[in-house]
Amino acid sequence: MTPFDYTGKKVVGDKAYSIAMDIELNRVKKLKGQWGAPGAGYYERWSASKFESVSYPGFDEPIPRAEAELRAIVDRKLCHVNRLIDHCFTETEKQYKGTKYEDSWMLYHDGLTQWWTPEGQAYIRSKGWYDRQVMCRDPTNMDNRYRNKTVGDRPEFCRGLDAYGFSDLKAMTVYMRSLTSMYTDNDKEKFKFGTPAEAMHTVLRCWEYAPSSSRIIQDILDLPTVLRKVIEVNGTILPECKLRHGHRALRHDKKGALKCKLKTSQRIETNIEKPIHPHAQRGRSLILGYTPALLAQLPDIDSDASTESEGEGGNTDDDLSELGELDLGELAGEDA
Repeated sequence: MTPFDYTGKKVVGDKAYSIAMDIELNRVKKLKGQWGAPGAGYYERWSASKFESVSYPGFDEPIPRAEAELRAIVDRKLCHVNRLIDHCFTETEKQYKGTKYEDSWMLYHDGLTQWWTPEGQAYIRSKGWYDRQVMCRDPTNMDNRYRNKTVGDRPEFCRGLDAYGFSDLKAMTVYMRSLTSMYTDNDKEKFKFGTPAEAMHTVLRCWEYAPSSSRIIQDILDLPTVLRKVIEVNGTILPECKLRHGHRALRHDKKGALKCKLKTSQRIETNIEKPIHPHAQRGRSLILGYTPALLAQLPDIDSDASTESEGEGGNTDDDLSELGELDLGELAGEDA
């Protein structure tokens, strides 16, 4: 599953996006030269009589060339929330296609304002995904702003990513950048964060290995425990699940201990070999001082081999398909 890249862009809804398009339309009408006569703009420059409609991301049918050119400019700084919605649902559909969960999978998204606007939800409904969302259902929260929404920012519900997956991914990027730090800057295999494009290239490669499938499954299967705690406190804040305090609530100043039980990502695991991307193998060998002759005698250390000792494999779709169903029947009884 490829991450959605909107680096350097602001996610907006219909209203803000329409305003940005109007601003761009009016901006070019003041320009001369290639835009033609005074007052001419996108629709005059690319009139329907001269150019056919073209395909554009997010549209099932071709759109006028003028509109495509206009959107391309606006999309340099803005990301319409519909594109994020499309990515989340279509990629999830692909993951469960052909599995026993093909017709029953659900998707959770946090309280992103643009996602939960009437326009955003209308778009989701038009695509047939509305009932696939994990959200408050009547009679829960019927008397407040969370009706038919999620209850704001609850990272403890974002299993697989916000909970601990992003921590694994960040650790992987730091590790790979360290191993390839001696590579030349023009080496395409070097992991770099110098520019947004380089950072994204680094993250996408690390994403192939972290978080691993077993770590994602481990995290998701912990959801019933979190739900029970939420029910016990009537939906209020869970102090032990504040997952966005500093470095996952770990205190490095030794002035206090965590109030919650340590998770795997919060333990110092010096005896476990971490996944290594193939592009970083050369750097690892250089650091260890291996000679070519010695390297030829050593087994390959890749993601599968390095994580086998801790029961983890690579981030593969096949492993994820083995995720069992969560028994939430008991929780439903408790909530009632």
